Amino acid sequence: MNRKATSMRSLFRHAAMLTLATGVSMSCSSQNTSSTALSESADAQRVAMLDEPTQLALLAALDDERRAEALYAAIISSMGEVRPFVNIVQAERRHQMLLTPLLEKYGVQAPANPYGSFEFEVPATRSEACVVAAKSERENIALYDRLLPTIEQQDARDAFERLRWASAEHHLPAFERCAGR
Repeated sequence: MNRKATSMRSLFRHAAMLTLATGVSMSCSSQNTSSTALSESADAQRVAMLDEPTQLALLAALDDERRAEALYAAIISSMGEVRPFVNIVQAERRHQMLLTPLLEKYGVQAPANPYGSFEFEVPATRSEACVVAAKSERENIALYDRLLPTIEQQDARDAFERLRWASAEHHLPAFERCAGR
């Protein structure tokens, strides 16, 4: 079988699977079907399949990760490149990078970051800053505990479980150790 025929067969199989999964029929012409048209149709299906609680959960998670990053960056700005803040502020950025493609995939517009010019009250000592950061991580874990039961999409659930795990197993213990010094 030549490459074009294999590609078209795959395209029709994909269209049939979408029809079975969504109940929406897609028409494909063997001469004119473009991967762009199929991709646009699949994108529309993904957006339609994302329920409102999951949209709100994704936005709440992104907001919380942005807030944590801004808080830790403010502490670094005030106290210098101190651990564990220098490591964890980078992790918060990676967390946002995990959420952003999900928002894009499901066609959810991410709002502008409200924490860009926000000024946090920074504690006077590193130990006090770690107490504040540990509280922030506990709140982050509680947020994911509240949001996870509302999410049906497996990719979003996987991301939330991964982010919750990072906060519970890495960030919180690091800040608790720091606070205890």
